[in-house]
Amino acid sequence: MKSPYNAGYSLLVFASQAATACIIPLVGFVFGGTDARTYWPLILVFEIVRGGFFAAAFLYIARTAVLPRRYVIGFNLLASSAQCGLALLFYALPIDWLAVNNGEKSLSLLEIWIQSPLVWWGMGATFLVAHAALIQRYRTA
Repeated sequence: MKSPYNAGYSLLVFASQAATACIIPLVGFVFGGTDARTYWPLILVFEIVRGGFFAAAFLYIARTAVLPRRYVIGFNLLASSAQCGLALLFYALPIDWLAVNNGEKSLSLLEIWIQSPLVWWGMGATFLVAHAALIQRYRTA
């Protein structure tokens, strides 16, 4: 029987999350305001930690499964693309905060969702739950 652990997959998962952790502050630097340009090192550290948690959880969930390389690459590419897309929406979506704070305008559901501080962790958790459900057919024990 084939061993479920594959060191190449671990490297692949952590590398995709590290690349995402570098892209998100870059998106903030290009599209964001002064805060994103000033605090990009903190954003980078936060994204590295969040990506490390995601990669470790992804590998922990898959510890007893023999996953095809296509699944690992495709799933992590999808998760990374979603995270980068969310960062692009977060930084590029213009919101008139003065009008919102004065009560002249209210945020749409999309704007509320994008600006939520829990959306990053919620997106990661959603992908991990989907991962746990999808790999059931690859379990070895």
